[in-house]
Amino acid sequence: MIKSMMNKYEMPCFNVSKIKGDNIFILGIGGGSDVVGAYGLASIIKTSNPKSLVNFGLCVSKKTDYTGFKKINNSLYQRDNPQSASNNPHTSLKLIGDMASVGSHLPNPYILSRLPKYGKISKKYSLLEFYQELYNEFLNALNFINPDVVIAIDMGGDSLTCGVEDENSFDISGLKTLKKIGKPFIYIIFGIGCDGESTVEMITNALEKEYVKNSLLGEFSLSELIDLTGPISKSILNKDRTPNIIADAQSTLDKSGDGMITIPRHIEPQIPLSWLVKGIAFNGLKLSTN
Repeated sequence: MIKSMMNKYEMPCFNVSKIKGDNIFILGIGGGSDVVGAYGLASIIKTSNPKSLVNFGLCVSKKTDYTGFKKINNSLYQRDNPQSASNNPHTSLKLIGDMASVGSHLPNPYILSRLPKYGKISKKYSLLEFYQELYNEFLNALNFINPDVVIAIDMGGDSLTCGVEDENSFDISGLKTLKKIGKPFIYIIFGIGCDGESTVEMITNALEKEYVKNSLLGEFSLSELIDLTGPISKSILNKDRTPNIIADAQSTLDKSGDGMITIPRHIEPQIPLSWLVKGIAFNGLKLSTN
C-alpha cells in the first residue's frame, strides 16, 4: 500500500485493467524513456480492451530532423519508416525507431512535438506566451487522435516533485497544459524515484500534498509492465536509463528483499527498492499543480 510512501495516509490499490475506453491514448509526458513505459501500458490496456483503439506516444521538444516520421500537423508526427527512424540523429526519435521490432499489435507511435522547457526559451517567449503555445500544440495533437481516455505517464516522478527542475520544466509544463485543456486524464508515475531527481522526503511530501487534494487514485504492481518492457529496455537502452533501473530493482527485490538502493542518476538519492516496482495513479484534473 502507499502508506509506506507517506507518513499519515493510506490509499487503495489501483487496477490498470479496469481502464476502459473506445479510443485510448497513452502519452509519455517527459520524453526519452517514457515511451518504453507508454508502450508497456498500452500493451496491457489493449489486452483488457481488445476491441478498442489504443495509441501510445511521446512528448519531445521540437526537432530539426523528423526522418522516419510522417507529419500530421504542426505538433504531431507518427512513425512511418522504422528503419529511417532508427537512424534519426535525435535520441528519442531513434529510440522509437529501435522499438519497431515490438508493438505490431499497436498502431505506430506518435510524437507530440512541443516547445522545450521554459528555461531554454525564456528570452523569446513570456511565460504566458509559452503556455499558450503549449496549449495549442497539445490541443492540435489531441484533436487529431481524438481519444476518449488520455493517460499521461512519467518514469520516476520528477513531474510530481519538480526534481532538479522548476515548476516550468518539460514534464510539469506538459501536465499543466493537459490540465488547462480540461479533458479528464489519468496521470501515472512508474517507479517513483527511479529518475534520480527526488529524495524520499520530496516524494513523501508530494504524495501527501496530492492526497490532501484528493488526486491520488492508488498504487499497483509493475510486474506485468516489467515483463513486457524489460527485454526491450535491456536490448536498446543503457543500464542507467529508468526502465532498466526499474527492471533491475525487481530482480534485486526478488533475490534479496526490500532495502535502499542508490539511483545512479542526477542527485543519486537513496530510494527503497519496493518503491521502484510500483506505479501510482492520479486524477490529472485534481493535481495540485496549476
